[in-house]
Amino acid sequence: MLTIGFSAYDLAVMRFAFSPMQEIVASVRVLKDPAAHALHVPWVKQVAPRVAAAAGAFDLLFALVPVPSWYIPDFVTPPPTTPVPDLQTELADLRRTAPQQVRTDLDRLTTLRDPARRNAPPPGATTRGRAGTMPNCTPCGPTPPRGWIASPGK
Repeated sequence: MLTIGFSAYDLAVMRFAFSPMQEIVASVRVLKDPAAHALHVPWVKQVAPRVAAAAGAFDLLFALVPVPSWYIPDFVTPPPTTPVPDLQTELADLRRTAPQQVRTDLDRLTTLRDPARRNAPPPGATTRGRAGTMPNCTPCGPTPPRGWIASPGK
């Protein structure tokens, strides 16, 4: 049997809305690793030549969506502010991201890409707060983030 634990904070920040930016991130993951998404190979064959023809226009986006990875910088997929967001709204939200938040998220991404630093807590981190800021928040780390699925006895 599996147990999923949620705190009051987890439930307060939970959203049930689709996100155009999240769909873009999912699409980038498929484009970067089509073998892991066999169902979407026909779509990849259709879209990949257009992405290649864009000559680097997507380089920054592709760099922000590492594959494989469980972490995407939070500012790339801001929480939807409406149950039915549109891409223009989410892009505007992304542009309003505070520079310090971008820096924090990019530092986290860099840390997680470096196996030697992966389990090191970020400066000033505590075990409280959002799962993305917890110090041992790696898939095999000793402290699973709140909301992760955990098996009893592990």
